[in-house]
Amino acid sequence: SQVLQINQLRNDDAGVYTCVAENSLRRIVASTDVRVQDPIPPLFSRRMSNVTTYDGASVELECTATGDPQPKIEWSRDSIPIHYSIQYVLKEDGSLLLPNVTANQSGYYKCQASNYAGTESHSFWVTVINDNQITDELIDRLVQQASTEVNRAVSETIRHLQDRRRPRTPGDLMSLMKFPKPLQLTLAKTEDIFERALDLVHRYVDNITFPIEYATHQMRTIEFRPDHFLTARQLERLALVSGCVTHQLKSRCNEHCMAYRTGDGTCNNLKHPFWGASLTALTRWLHSQYENGFNTPRGWNESKLYNGYVLPSAREVSARLIATKTITPDPAFSHMLMQWGQFQDHDMSLTVQATSNTRFSDSLRCISSCSFEPPCYPIRIPDDDHLRQERGSCLEFVRSAAICLSGETSFVHLPYRREQINSLTSFFDASNVYGSTIQDAWDLRERSSGKGLLRIHSTPEFPKGLLPFSTDTPVDCQRDRQASQIGCFLAGDHRVNEQVALTAMHTVWVRQHNRLARRLSSMNPKWSDEQVYQETRKIIEAQLQIITYKHWLPYIIGDEGMNILGSYKGYNRNINPSISNVFATAAFRFGHGLINPVFYRLNSSLEPIPEGNLLLRDAFFSPWRVKEQGGIDPLLRGMYGVSAKIKLPQQILNVELTERLFHITRAISLDLAAANIQRSRDHGLQSYTAWRKFCHLRPDEIHDFEDLRNDISDVQTRRTLRDVYKHVDNIDVWVGGILEDNLPGAKVGPLFRCLIAKQFKALRDGDRYFHEKPGIFTSQQMNSLQKTTLAKVLCENGDRIEHIPRNVFLNALYPRDYVPCSQIEDVDLEPWRGCCSENMVGLNAVCNIPAILSYDPFPNYEPARSKTDIRQKRDIIEGEKPDEIDDKIQTKEDQLQLNALRQQVNEVLKKFATFDKRLTTGTHCYDQNTGKLHENGTKWHVHKCLVCQCKDATSLCEVIC
Repeated sequence: SQVLQINQLRNDDAGVYTCVAENSLRRIVASTDVRVQDPIPPLFSRRMSNVTTYDGASVELECTATGDPQPKIEWSRDSIPIHYSIQYVLKEDGSLLLPNVTANQSGYYKCQASNYAGTESHSFWVTVINDNQITDELIDRLVQQASTEVNRAVSETIRHLQDRRRPRTPGDLMSLMKFPKPLQLTLAKTEDIFERALDLVHRYVDNITFPIEYATHQMRTIEFRPDHFLTARQLERLALVSGCVTHQLKSRCNEHCMAYRTGDGTCNNLKHPFWGASLTALTRWLHSQYENGFNTPRGWNESKLYNGYVLPSAREVSARLIATKTITPDPAFSHMLMQWGQFQDHDMSLTVQATSNTRFSDSLRCISSCSFEPPCYPIRIPDDDHLRQERGSCLEFVRSAAICLSGETSFVHLPYRREQINSLTSFFDASNVYGSTIQDAWDLRERSSGKGLLRIHSTPEFPKGLLPFSTDTPVDCQRDRQASQIGCFLAGDHRVNEQVALTAMHTVWVRQHNRLARRLSSMNPKWSDEQVYQETRKIIEAQLQIITYKHWLPYIIGDEGMNILGSYKGYNRNINPSISNVFATAAFRFGHGLINPVFYRLNSSLEPIPEGNLLLRDAFFSPWRVKEQGGIDPLLRGMYGVSAKIKLPQQILNVELTERLFHITRAISLDLAAANIQRSRDHGLQSYTAWRKFCHLRPDEIHDFEDLRNDISDVQTRRTLRDVYKHVDNIDVWVGGILEDNLPGAKVGPLFRCLIAKQFKALRDGDRYFHEKPGIFTSQQMNSLQKTTLAKVLCENGDRIEHIPRNVFLNALYPRDYVPCSQIEDVDLEPWRGCCSENMVGLNAVCNIPAILSYDPFPNYEPARSKTDIRQKRDIIEGEKPDEIDDKIQTKEDQLQLNALRQQVNEVLKKFATFDKRLTTGTHCYDQNTGKLHENGTKWHVHKCLVCQCKDATSLCEVIC
């Protein structure tokens, strides 16, 4: 054999190289394509400032550089190369760790990054002070001050939110929707006290070390690292005194009485009982990226350079890359595709807002200040933004609450980084119907009938019932209190009142529970209230999983995404099903690109009801419309009877979401896209390119914006990305993901497909109660459950829905593609007759109910009325190889299901192409709202604020007010 070696490679060496080997028997040929890229010299993404620290602290000196090839990092002190040891630890990213630093390690440190394209270096002083003036008494005093300030801010926030005499702002509505409940408040407050105490330590250190600057209020921009000024023992004391200890509940998991899920998700995994449980931290697939390495978001120091540039304002990104006044209806999919996604999202994650919307330092409301001071993290409005005149220099934004993990320290005595709380159970367990805590589940149950029912509010007009009203919890959901005084609805997820179609979906599934519970109770008169409730809940969970995994998910991630997900092979106790931060904060927010600016409300003939359709701004926080304007049927028909918005390169989010979110007359609206970007920075998510590397999406080929052309094909979008972000590694993960072209047969691009498939695999394979796991249901019960369709559920639980498309996620032409509800098969409950007595042990089959912290935080509240191959991608999804698979099952249904879905989509597309010969000429547009055909060039109003125009046989709609 021979090797061809090319020395001093040049650009003109690129080409196809062919190797030929032959003898008298045969001749073989092999070729390879050699591409030559220009090397990229090192560039520091971060530079250290001078460091002052105390003897005994642990110091991390950062030195992170990009380049191609990857630069080599070398350190020196006082011009002498550093030999790495237990005193000097070189980290994988090039940073230098000095555990238990001493005074003799003071000096002039130099970090040098080099590759054959060049060399870059930067230097700074490290000063170690012997006399540590931070005493235990000082720590105790600062913690007490922090506790006083945090509790004062929380009390002021509660007082403000309770004040019914003043008008609501959009920020108030967001706070009410995401304000921590009692146990959440306890967890989040202690973390706030811990971090506020660290901030007070920072100010104290600045005062004694740099008294002139402090006295003149010239606050230094050097990043504060707690480990630079506090020893490990001092950090532990501060955590202990502040009450911020690791969130560890003592579980009592008894596998002999675990036939049903617990209400809070604990004990699903008997080895790791808090995996997937509510009130635990969102998990990380990549470590967090905080500006100070601990808890401040990227961009907190607005002058800090990332890859040589400051980060753009989230509002600038939204206005220039995301917002659109023009929308295009999806030719294949209905608006129900979006609504089901939101309903399922509210079964998996809810990151609650900070305990206060006022500054801890002085209780000034975040809306009144544009300074970055915890918990306020306002969104800057650019000078040339049209919002500047009417809304000032910033939009209100409050950081997410964090969980008390910071009380722990790592093996090098560094405080753990800030982690956000998921207040819901991670599993697909219908927590949006039943709640995510034992107390929530109990509050939602109707306990007088003995039939395992959920509470409802019945009226003569709606005999199947509406959701119960919230009468004993401090919920306020009315955008306009003058419109109605009916109060707010109560459900398993307290965002139920966010928008009316979501309220309708919650209502459907409460009715479905009660419908099945009554039938099971009638079939099994000896069953207790508890058994009827638990068995019904178990069926509901299975139906939600079937609809999501079999009927909905293939449309989101496409055929290749489903292949990456793979078929179900049984429960794997080594897979952590907890929701990841990047999934909740970025990837699963893809659905914002599907939302229409108008919510249709249609009668049985699919024509608008007398009250008309709703602009999105009027659908938010107006639950009274459900009760007083026709119930849930018009909203449901408006979901499956109208197209979703399709995401196109210049049409990402409609302006109802970016300009008028939670709009209130004369009040400042919010910007959903800007909030998504700011939230990803708040949560310390790494950049878009870092996550592409995580998913092996050509990680070594992205050095410039043009390198994204295969996944973000629109030239103007890439130009704007370059103009806004300056450096490709600065792109926020949600922005890059939402701008990617949708993959064939999918609603997402390569990055979000990777992240969504990975999360859905973990939720399925790491769930001990997943419906396909052997032993959860009998074979007869499974056969019956497979008949589940969302169409039948809507038929049975609407008030007067009589005709419906068989697949409500696909567009259907009325009346041709609608069928009588009686023709759609329902789940047969006969396999549950006389079954399941072994599931009940004693009085309660759920034996591990943890203690609940119960106290009233509102004591005075009075309730109101790509190229990567499939195998490699699957490795990314699965992560580490499992040590053990407890149960295995071979499912032959998967391919049949996928083939059926493909056929359904193809049939719908054919119908749209052929249902009227006039459409094939490219001269007309079909109006789903009225069933009329409009010629090219004509305009029509869907709503007074939404006008559509037929252009090249495509409907283009624009928000005009």
